[in-house]
Amino acid sequence: MQIHYEAIEQSGQIPVKIFTQSLELFPYHWHDETEILFILKGSIEVMIDKQGTVLNVGDIFLVNRNEIHFLRSLDKQERAQLLILQFSLEQFQKYGVETNGMSFKLDSSASKGTKTKEYHRIRSLLASMMKIVINREEPQNLLIERHMLDLYIILKNHFSIPVEPLTVQIRKGDERLLEILKYINTNYNNSRLSLNKIAAQFFLTPQYLSKYFKMNMGVSLKKFIENIRLNKSLKPLKLSENNILDVALLHGFPDAKSYYRVFREVLGMTPTEFRELQEIDANLEKPKDYFSISSKKTLSELFQYIDWNENESISSVGGRERSVTYTVDMGVSKGKLRPSWKRLMTFGYAPHGLRQDFRRQLRTLQQDIGFEYIRFHGIFADELLVYNESPSGKPYYNFNHVDTLLDGLLEEDVRPFLELGFMPSLLASAEGDIFWWKANVTPPKSMDRWLDMVEAFVRHIINRYGMAEVSRWYFEFWNEPDVEGTFWKGTREQFFELFEVTFSRIKSISPMLKVGGFGNLCLFSGDSWLRSFVSYAREHGIELDFFSFHAYQLAINPYDLADERLRINAMQIFNFYEDLSELLSTNPYVRLGDEDLIERAVKQTIEWAAELPMKEREYWITEWNCNIDCRDLIHDTCFMAAFIVKTALQCGHLVEGMGYWTATDLQEEF
Repeated sequence: MQIHYEAIEQSGQIPVKIFTQSLELFPYHWHDETEILFILKGSIEVMIDKQGTVLNVGDIFLVNRNEIHFLRSLDKQERAQLLILQFSLEQFQKYGVETNGMSFKLDSSASKGTKTKEYHRIRSLLASMMKIVINREEPQNLLIERHMLDLYIILKNHFSIPVEPLTVQIRKGDERLLEILKYINTNYNNSRLSLNKIAAQFFLTPQYLSKYFKMNMGVSLKKFIENIRLNKSLKPLKLSENNILDVALLHGFPDAKSYYRVFREVLGMTPTEFRELQEIDANLEKPKDYFSISSKKTLSELFQYIDWNENESISSVGGRERSVTYTVDMGVSKGKLRPSWKRLMTFGYAPHGLRQDFRRQLRTLQQDIGFEYIRFHGIFADELLVYNESPSGKPYYNFNHVDTLLDGLLEEDVRPFLELGFMPSLLASAEGDIFWWKANVTPPKSMDRWLDMVEAFVRHIINRYGMAEVSRWYFEFWNEPDVEGTFWKGTREQFFELFEVTFSRIKSISPMLKVGGFGNLCLFSGDSWLRSFVSYAREHGIELDFFSFHAYQLAINPYDLADERLRINAMQIFNFYEDLSELLSTNPYVRLGDEDLIERAVKQTIEWAAELPMKEREYWITEWNCNIDCRDLIHDTCFMAAFIVKTALQCGHLVEGMGYWTATDLQEEF
């Protein structure tokens, strides 16, 4: 039976296609090529002939040619990552090998400790081929072909199974089902192809055919036809210049609406978004960026198999057993060492997330470190055009730029830690801004319009990314409102009310959403703001999901920030200019030479915040640095490396995450 469903394109001159892939779900499909799956991250389920197999990290699995199979990630909130090798057995015929009727059974998850060396040898070959492709080693085609011969020998000698001629298979199996599949494959592009039409073709009742097909294929006939139409349309959608409606009609969809529906259900994006992504990758002169799918950490797990030696001891899944000892002197700090410093990264201004140079920096950060969340100012900034008003004064919203921003972050495998602020200028009650990009820091002119905008935004991202995904994000309300007159130009009571109603509106959408705040500036002033908020939260029944605050080595009383004497470069402070002597002697909140100040400030803030009503004791340092001045030249000295490591060691065990402000020098504050 020759059923051409997914056409496998060979990469360049090499006789195979090998690539990494982030997987959420891939519907029923088949192809003429043999396929090997290697799980690098997460867990997936493979369905073949209604038989489900669960694969975890390190497992390898072979799908024979023309086997109808279905793949899905088992973690709804985090996509699995796979290495996939697809190849045609016919390439070995030039060596005098007969491949007709050849089939294999390879499933490391069911090996029960048998053929361990063979499985690890295959992993080593896959890792080596991936390395050759990424590094463009030459002669690439010969190197790949050498590894493919080794692979074929292992498959032939240890994993091959006898396959009877096709006529015998059909006689023993279900010839009617095969005929139905061939009929669908031939007529999928007929928009009138339906359950009734197929039933009539095979002299069956629609009710019987529906039940029969679902029982044998594990999926409804309607879904199966939609999957075929979708997959057949992907290549023309990617390569042709036809409009989307024409592509849909040519592949059996009755209209564009049904095409968009199936596209979203299966691939989680629109045809337009798919085409845009393909256009980005279409430049053949640009090397394929495999790290855009699998992180450097994930690929490093793969590459550990390259130098595998069959005489070494092997753990059940993770490769070679090895022991590495690290010694870390944590000094005065106590507690469990954990990498909370890499859970959060930051940048200064939301629109910068749309810049190409920033995306390059972010990609490098993710390759080298792999942060989990990213925080920034200005999700409602005027430049993103979220809040608008018609000439009649009626509000309307535009999330196009926000979508592009969030899509880009998620593509780099980092989730948003959304700071909800500041106030769009059209919604602001008064003039009053901070930063070069004029972030308005006044209360809203209409509380209802503010809440409607926030609700529209939250519902939009849930509709776009799904509740399972968005429930893993964080919503942090505002930024340092306790720095009165700078980041908040209303009263303390006005902010508390704004916090309460915003918190309640988001929670009314779903209690699963994580809402907290408020980016409190960590100081030793007795912090009347935080203490007042504790009382307000208890009185009004606000139960935070997390509390966030900021910590800087050069701690300055926020009520003195308006003083011109503080608008100086911190390098001058370290040089002890004489005109600062009065400032240093009279202001108790300026600390110089206090190497443990941040640790003490963090502990003090957590102690005060311990009285807050919270579901869990979850604390985040959403900004920290040695100095609030982004222009301070000390940020570009080797001092900062030691400072960062020391602070991470001292404070990492106290909080869930800590975001160094900032991860980039693309900054638009002053």
